Amino acid sequence: MAKQILPVMAALVTLSGCGEAYDRQIKTLETVIQWIQVGNSNDYWLEMKNALNQWERVALVFGYWDDYEGCKDIIRLLGEENYAREYRCVPAN
Repeated sequence: MAKQILPVMAALVTLSGCGEAYDRQIKTLETVIQWIQVGNSNDYWLEMKNALNQWERVALVFGYWDDYEGCKDIIRLLGEENYAREYRCVPAN
């Protein structure tokens, strides 16, 4: 598993030191995540609907036996704190 996380961490470190625009860094990260699965199950983006009624990616869920179930668990916990927000889990790779 550490061998799978290493490329993701390398990409994050590289992106953090670049002078590129934020949007381009995010697109690059999304491309890396799309091709590199961490662990045995597909990774998931946790998305939240914002005030403009658009979905925003707020977290990448990985490292669970079943990442989808882990994402759903996070949504349940977030719902206890703020029931007015809408969340969803979207496959990342």
